[in-house]
Amino acid sequence: MGMEEKMIPRKKRLTSGGTVPFKGNRFCAAVLVLSMLFSQTVYALPQGSNVVSGTAAVSQPNSRTMHVNQSTAKAVINWQGFSIAQNEAVRFFQPSSSSVALNRVVGADPSHIYGLLSANGRVFVVNPNGLLIGPTGRIETAGFIGSTMNIANEDFLSGKYIFKAISGQLSAISNLGKITTSDGGFAALIAPSITNEGAILANLGKVYLASGEEVALNFAGNELISLVVNKAAESGSIFNSGLIKADGGMITLTTKQADNALKGIVNNIGVIEAKGITENNGAIRLEAAYVLQQGTVDAKGGNIEIQAQSAYFGDGKTTVENTEGRGGNIFINTTSSLDAVFSHEINASGKEGGNIYIDGGQYGRIMLSSTLLAKGYNAKGGIIEATAYNASLLGATVNADGLTEGGIIHWGGGWQGSGTLRHADYAFIGPGALISAKGQKGGEIVTWSKETTRFYGRADASDGGRIEVSSKNELEYKGWVNAGLSGSVLFDPKNLTLVDTLPDSLSMVKLAHGSSVGGGQTLSLANGDPFGSDGLGASVSLDGDRLAIGAYGDNTGGTNRGAVYLFNGVGTDYSGLYLRTKLAHGSNVGGGQTLSLVDYDDFGSGVSLDGDRLAIGSRGDNSQKGAVYLFNGVGIDYSGLYLRTKLAHGSSVGGGQTLSLVDISYFGGSVSLDGDRLAVGSNADDTGGANRGAVYLFNGVGADYSGLYLRTKIAHGSSVGGGQTLSLAASDGFGQSVSLDGDRLAVGASGNDTGGANRGAVYLFNGVGTDYSGLYLRSKLAHASSVGGGQTLSLADGDEFRSVSLDGDRLAVGAIGDNTGGANRGAVYLFTGVGTDYSGLYLRSKLAHGSSVGGGQTLSLADNDLFGSVSLDGDKLAVGASGDSIYRGAVYLFKGLNNAIFGLKPSDATFANSPSTSSYMRISDLTNLLNAGTNVTLQANNDITLSNAITVNNGAGNGGSLTLQAGRSLAFNANITTDNGNLIAKAGDSGANATYTDAGTPAITIANGVTLNIGTGSADLVAVNGNFINNSAAPFSTSGSGYWRVYSTNPANDTRGSLSPNFKQYNATYGSGVLGSGSGFLYSVAPSITPGLTGTASKTYDGNTTAVLASGNYTVSGTIDSDTVTLNNPASGTYDNKNAGTSKTVNVSGLSLASATNGSATVYGYSLSSTTASGSIGTITAASSATTALTEETSFKNTLNTIQNTGGAASGANNLNNIGSGIQNSGFEEFFAPKPAGYKFEAAGKGGKDRQ
Repeated sequence: MGMEEKMIPRKKRLTSGGTVPFKGNRFCAAVLVLSMLFSQTVYALPQGSNVVSGTAAVSQPNSRTMHVNQSTAKAVINWQGFSIAQNEAVRFFQPSSSSVALNRVVGADPSHIYGLLSANGRVFVVNPNGLLIGPTGRIETAGFIGSTMNIANEDFLSGKYIFKAISGQLSAISNLGKITTSDGGFAALIAPSITNEGAILANLGKVYLASGEEVALNFAGNELISLVVNKAAESGSIFNSGLIKADGGMITLTTKQADNALKGIVNNIGVIEAKGITENNGAIRLEAAYVLQQGTVDAKGGNIEIQAQSAYFGDGKTTVENTEGRGGNIFINTTSSLDAVFSHEINASGKEGGNIYIDGGQYGRIMLSSTLLAKGYNAKGGIIEATAYNASLLGATVNADGLTEGGIIHWGGGWQGSGTLRHADYAFIGPGALISAKGQKGGEIVTWSKETTRFYGRADASDGGRIEVSSKNELEYKGWVNAGLSGSVLFDPKNLTLVDTLPDSLSMVKLAHGSSVGGGQTLSLANGDPFGSDGLGASVSLDGDRLAIGAYGDNTGGTNRGAVYLFNGVGTDYSGLYLRTKLAHGSNVGGGQTLSLVDYDDFGSGVSLDGDRLAIGSRGDNSQKGAVYLFNGVGIDYSGLYLRTKLAHGSSVGGGQTLSLVDISYFGGSVSLDGDRLAVGSNADDTGGANRGAVYLFNGVGADYSGLYLRTKIAHGSSVGGGQTLSLAASDGFGQSVSLDGDRLAVGASGNDTGGANRGAVYLFNGVGTDYSGLYLRSKLAHASSVGGGQTLSLADGDEFRSVSLDGDRLAVGAIGDNTGGANRGAVYLFTGVGTDYSGLYLRSKLAHGSSVGGGQTLSLADNDLFGSVSLDGDKLAVGASGDSIYRGAVYLFKGLNNAIFGLKPSDATFANSPSTSSYMRISDLTNLLNAGTNVTLQANNDITLSNAITVNNGAGNGGSLTLQAGRSLAFNANITTDNGNLIAKAGDSGANATYTDAGTPAITIANGVTLNIGTGSADLVAVNGNFINNSAAPFSTSGSGYWRVYSTNPANDTRGSLSPNFKQYNATYGSGVLGSGSGFLYSVAPSITPGLTGTASKTYDGNTTAVLASGNYTVSGTIDSDTVTLNNPASGTYDNKNAGTSKTVNVSGLSLASATNGSATVYGYSLSSTTASGSIGTITAASSATTALTEETSFKNTLNTIQNTGGAASGANNLNNIGSGIQNSGFEEFFAPKPAGYKFEAAGKGGKDRQ
């Protein structure tokens, strides 16, 4: 058999560095005490009573019954022993339900209650030796406290219910029976160690299980309102495997001190219920240093609070689900770690969704694979928020769907980092994770971090919701999002260029015999025939900064035993590549182990790196049955590498199963690790016929493979979803390669004969989930398959199209037998559009002999190079060529795939993603979203350039909105048609990372001939503190209510072409009020108008200061851009005085702007520097020197004569003198005013002035 390769999928998955700290049976102290309890003699009825306070009479009506008749509200009884055997009864008869009897055991034996203890009031049983309620024991009271700690008589009688442990006596309480209180009552068990395996029932009441050495109970009147652990027990423990039920009430299991110090452990594997009843919502609290929730905790419609240093949620359910009303609230707070497995459900759903709040601590971590639900069955979805220093969502479902409106899901922070949720430093959404906030109106989904966000999962906020995947620093996005029609997706390179065809920016490094591999090392490989050579590159795996390469022909220690070369220093361009170790026969593999291989093991036939773990296939092991070696401790340099297990024939694989293999199965010919899952190919498996092949699918990988579980084997005849059965032919070689990536699985079949012999095929599945139960075969990729854009996949005989690598939305397939340029030189096919179901699969490129690989290089392959084992990792691709140089082998390392082949996805274009790089985006990837009506935001820290046309075509004529945000400038070098969608283009955006923004004035430039067709939509082009350069005359095309608006700094700096606005507005910023309507220019410059007076204002002296003004007397200065500004032009002003003269100062007040226009456009935003103006424009002309004759002169003379003669000569003279004085003092006209109608007074020689 010839050299065979295996693809290794690239997948970065965060993994837990530790294991669950405690499991369900870690209660050694409690178990020890219980064994002592059971070993004691069981007394028949209580012994040796002594009433030390209050009044109570003890009687025994028969040998199996004891009565305690209490006649005071409180009584204290000391007993030598207090036990009740099966079929015995102790009954307390008390004055009221609030009466209390304290029963203290002063003897040396623990209490055993196997019979009935009943009371119409409250009973306390205190025994420092221990308390056991046996399986047949029943306690029926209005209230019950059982404690192994003492309470002083004076405290009890004064209402201070403080229980303190007796030094050296830290005994336990165990309930295997049934404790029942009347409605609204209480039950409390107080001891350092408490176990409940029975039932505790307190309808509408309270149940406390409190571990400590000093505990205080607080009553308000007769009602128990709280319990406080003043001093916790260092090794305190509470274990529940039974039923604790207080519907409409409250249940608390606590080891928390009053000062909030968390100690001890609370472990629930039973049922804790406090369901809401009518108006009473239940509440449940679990508080300890370690909380293990592995059962059911149910507070229907109420509240659940869990507080711990570390918490583990195993199989079980934590729920406040309420199908009759609103869902309740769940609060989970940890300071160190929170782990939740996939089989645990955290549910706050209801008619309207409730709330789930998870805080893993400022320095802690959360790692969830569970299901989180806050669904709104009849209304809006609820709220799910989670944060921690490191917040990881693995193969989980987080769902806040609502019938009317989706809810809110915040992982690591709120929208754009806003809100009160503390920011996670690191956020991780695994490839198996699904986040959903769907509804008739979509909700909001945010993934946010301060340092790094890695998003590999799926987010759905349809229809019309909004999704943000962001980081303040670094973002890696390889997932899938859907905001639906009218929804928005906020997804940053330094420069972003939108193009139809990506540039040739690929670069390549070849790693082969003689290559330098760091630290002065040189790679040394052997050659010969296919069975005597190293065959480096038969398998490859890239994972972040690390690279693993299989060489299964390596002869270290013997023939074809195989080896794996482990490198770090991959970086961004492989320049720091460093060979750290070679794993081969005799290598140290941790814990004192040595790797032992035999001839023809083919160790390295498959290899897969995933975080801290490494899987290596050894297909030749044990007569070619095959095996897989599983390591952890990869770290950054492999120095902690540790062989944890070898998976081979006879291995235990979970659930009582044993792995059964036959000779020549080639199990381990291919391997793929992805989070908690492992896929192993066995391409020679004979199920259904010779060499048809199979794939084994495991979960439970964990950190150390200890929970590994074989979930299924896919082979000929297997059910593969939708009623399909997998049909394979002899020698198909199904499983020749495997790749797991989130919810998806790709399997290569090298010998598939579709279209011709050994052309090969790839089977594409989804529904991987956590346990493969939903696995569904979506497509078979083979000769003649449609591969997008009208293309058809063309394969030839012997191509062996079979090596696979899935990475987010991308797929690489190697065909080692491809004959481009010569025989068996090999090729790699690169696809995008994987999505969730492969329906958008698109062949982007084929790398083969003669392909351009950037920098003027051409890929040069020789016959039988077998180029084609593949591993994709973001922008990088590793391709093995095991036949290179007479089967020495080689590996080709490529970078620049994003720009050269795949292009940046719209969801990758954010300010935080690759902030220092220049990236290209294929326009078809953008229009696919816009065509669906999805709103898209693209960001770049420096420049965005549109190089080819964007044409949106939405069936309903309602394209999605496109927002472009550049830190510096935007260039429209091609047309845009939005199909009535809105366009927002912003240069100089303040949200960009200024570190990566080049110097220069922000600008928006439209090239000559470019049209921006927005139909009935709107276009806002915003150059913050920048300029608008339009070289395309009138580039905007609108219809109906459509309009455009351009924001910039100053029209003097702009080139506007022939654009004709409806308005202009100054002193405007984007987002502030727009004063005009329709299309317009808006500028941040704020011009100010200074009013003035010009011309002449004149009159003939009339004795007043009023100046008559015309519109021509007014001037304005300070206009810009050829605007016309007019004032309100008051009709009059005032002279500085009323005297005749020239160049007199005229003042006017009450000025205002009346209008501002520019052609047909209205102009807004001018300010007026003053509401007054003045100017030396006044002239008052003196009155004429000629005396106008007085009409009716005789009458006037008669009047003067009358004045003169009145009172005789003397008095007449005096009157005339008085007239003269009056004229002298007040003026002629004033003295005689009012003058007779029709007369004008003039005094010859006075010159028109009142006084000389």
